[in-house]
Amino acid sequence: MGTNDEILKELLETDQLKFCFQCGVCTASCPMMELLPHHYNPRSLLQGLPFDPEKVMNGTAIWLCAWCYRCHRRCPQGLAVPELLLQMKDAAAERGHLEAFKEAQEIIKNEMPLPAVCTYICFNPLHGHVEKPQVAEALESFITEYERMIKGEEPPPITHDERIAIVGSGPAGLTAAWELAGKGYPVTVFECLPEAGGMPRRCIPEFRLPSKALDADIQRIENRGVDIRTGTKAPELDDLLEEGYQAVFVATGLHMSRRIGIAGEDLEGVFDVLGFLSGTKTGTRFDLGDKVVIIGGGNVAMDAARTVLRLGAKEAHIVCGESRQEMPAFGPEIEEAVKEGVVLHPARMPTRIIGANGRCTGVESLKCLSVLDPLGFFCPKVESGTESVVEADSIIVAIGMTLDPGILRAFKLAGRGTIIADPFSMETSRSIVFAGGDAVSGPASAMEAIIAGKRAATSIDKYLADRTEGS
Repeated sequence: MGTNDEILKELLETDQLKFCFQCGVCTASCPMMELLPHHYNPRSLLQGLPFDPEKVMNGTAIWLCAWCYRCHRRCPQGLAVPELLLQMKDAAAERGHLEAFKEAQEIIKNEMPLPAVCTYICFNPLHGHVEKPQVAEALESFITEYERMIKGEEPPPITHDERIAIVGSGPAGLTAAWELAGKGYPVTVFECLPEAGGMPRRCIPEFRLPSKALDADIQRIENRGVDIRTGTKAPELDDLLEEGYQAVFVATGLHMSRRIGIAGEDLEGVFDVLGFLSGTKTGTRFDLGDKVVIIGGGNVAMDAARTVLRLGAKEAHIVCGESRQEMPAFGPEIEEAVKEGVVLHPARMPTRIIGANGRCTGVESLKCLSVLDPLGFFCPKVESGTESVVEADSIIVAIGMTLDPGILRAFKLAGRGTIIADPFSMETSRSIVFAGGDAVSGPASAMEAIIAGKRAATSIDKYLADRTEGS
C-alpha cells in the first residue's frame, strides 16, 4: 500500500469521523461559510469523506479551510476538521492533484479582500506531513500573476459624498476599506506604524508571511482609491467627526503584550513577545544567548520560538500551563515548531522568573492540573510540591495581547477590556462609530477579522443610506 493510500485508510478509520453526529455545528461556526458559501461547507465535506474520498481529495474545498479551529472548539465530538483536511491535502499533493488547488487560488483571488495574506497565514497550502514542492511552485506562480494583475486594475468611481475614516490597517480595517471603496465611498485609513498591515506586518515572521504578499494586497487596496496614511498617531474620534467624516470604523487590533504578573518579570533579558517580533522585523538586535524560554502556548509563542532559532539560539523552550492537547496554538504550527527543534514543556504553570545579578536565569513552574474554570475563565489549578526550573539565558513572555489604553477612553468596555460592539452591525456606544476585529473580539484569526471588516462595511453603507433617505 502506498503512502497516500495509508493516509486515506488512517483518515477513514478515525473513530470521531465514524461517529460524527452531522449536527452542523462546524458549518454554523465556520467563517468561510460566511465568506465563500458557494465553495466551502465543512459539514458537506464530512458527509462526503467516508463515501467518496477521491471526490473530496480532487475538490477545491480542502484548500479553503481557514485554520481558525472554531469548528474544532465547538464540536461535541471534538472533531478537528482542519487536520482531517490537512491529511487530504497531503494525499492530494502526493498524487499530484493540483488542479483543484489552482482553482481554489482563483476563488481566493476573486472573492477575498486580502488573497495573498489569506493564502499564507490562513489557508496554509504548504502545511502537512509531506513535502509539497509542486504546491510551492504553484503558489509562487500565483503570487507573480497576482502582482501582474494588480498593475492593470482601475479604481471604481466615487459615487458617494460621505467620507469614511478607518483607524487601523490590519485585516479588519483593510477589508472594510476594500469593501467601502468598492461601494463608491472615499475612504481614509489611519495607521500609527510606519507601514500599513497591522499585526501581520508588525509581528508575523517573514518565513510565515513574505512581505511581498502583504505589499501586494495593500497595493491592490490603494489602487482601489483608498488613502492609507501611515506613521499617523491614532486620531481622536471627536477630531475625525469635526474633520467631516460621516462614519468611523475602529479596527486598531491588540498592540500591547500582556504582563504575566509574576516575580522577576522586570529582570534584564525578559522581553515581551510583540516587542521582540516587531523588533526582529525592523533589524533590532536582541541579546538572547544560547537558551531561550518562551512563556505561552499560542501561535505567537510558536512564531517567537521558531524565530529565536533562526536568530542563532541553540535551544528554544515553550513553557505553558495548557496540556499539549489544550495548547491554543494550531496543531500544524506546533508540529512545525517541534520539527525545527523547539522543546515543549506543557502543563507547567510559571510561578516566578528567577535571576542573578539583575538578569534572568530561568523559569520556575508547577505542574498545572487545569487552566480554566468550568465557565472558561482563567483560574489555574496547580499541584504543590512539583516545582521545576527550566534554565534560560533570556525569556520571552507571550501570554496574550491587549488594547492600547489610549483607545479605550472613548468606549464602553467589556469585562475583558475589549470594546463593546454589536456582533452583527459592529455599532458601538458612540454615535456613527463602529468597531471590529481583535479590539472587539479579543485575539482571533485573520479570517475572523476579515469577517468583522465586511460586516462593518455593510453596516456603515446601510447606516449612511438610511440617514440620507431620512434627511
